Amino acid sequence: YGSAWRLANTRDWWDKPHQDLMNGVDAMIRLGLADSTKLAVCGWSYGGYMTSNIVTRTTRFRAAVAGAGPVNLAAQAGTSDIPGLMRSSMSAWPWEDPQVYVENSPIFRAGAVRTPTAFVHGEQDVRVNPAESLNMYRALRARGIPTDLMMLPRAGHGPDEPAQMRATMEWTIEWLERWTLGGTPSTPARKATSGGFQ
Repeated sequence: YGSAWRLANTRDWWDKPHQDLMNGVDAMIRLGLADSTKLAVCGWSYGGYMTSNIVTRTTRFRAAVAGAGPVNLAAQAGTSDIPGLMRSSMSAWPWEDPQVYVENSPIFRAGAVRTPTAFVHGEQDVRVNPAESLNMYRALRARGIPTDLMMLPRAGHGPDEPAQMRATMEWTIEWLERWTLGGTPSTPARKATSGGFQ
């Protein structure tokens, strides 16, 4: 796509990318490929970040699942195994320009979320610290927004054990279907524990 396209979200992880994704959603609806009354959003890593960002910006999605996404980019710069990514993406370290980090961090807009949103994260993730999902989960829980959290034992930035991959997919599908297809919310789906899944 070229350098200009690749660098278009420098210092702006949250606004122009959000608009771009919403334009795509609108196009899918116009084409009859999506039902505007049953939309859900989910993503992993930067996609998990965007999922958390999207639910702070709009209520058009009935459910969301964010996987291993950073929500506090200043913390991400200090805990990730690739801290230089945040320096490059924001053109500054957090202490050089704290405002750009605040503007781009969904945790500071958690008070606007109305969408039932679940989070999933590997306990051994060194790319995005598991505390990122925990922070957003606790913020939504404190506000009474339907939320859930699955922590994957032994997993890094994504599940690589077949049982965890399957459990993560089933858990995600159950959450999305529960809130988009009109099902009655039930007890939380499968929970990860240090001894496996129960």
